[in-house]
Amino acid sequence: MAEDHRRLRQLVATATDRTPAAERLAELHERIASAERRLALVQKQLEQASGRLIDEEAVARALERFDPVWESLSRYEQARLLRLLIERIDYDGRKGAIWITFHASGIKTLADGNFPGDAP
Repeated sequence: MAEDHRRLRQLVATATDRTPAAERLAELHERIASAERRLALVQKQLEQASGRLIDEEAVARALERFDPVWESLSRYEQARLLRLLIERIDYDGRKGAIWITFHASGIKTLADGNFPGDAP
């Protein structure tokens, strides 16, 4: 963007209404405006995503608490917990491989200490 701004300043100094420089100026102006809109969108998405991130220590704490909680849950609550944690399971029979995709919000719920079956 810095290069586009530099070129824009150069063109503004030399442009008239109907010259190729004026047309190029308009094009550069639109490119800059578009890049700035994209940058604002990416910054907003980054802020939203950072609120959903959890750190490694939070995950470790949640996992330490997991076994005793799991044992205390009914089968219904265990199934509910698995649905909270797991988004998708894929299996490749030829390779004998399983891939588990977890819900990020489910892990965060556990890390925050909001376990099914806990007293409110």
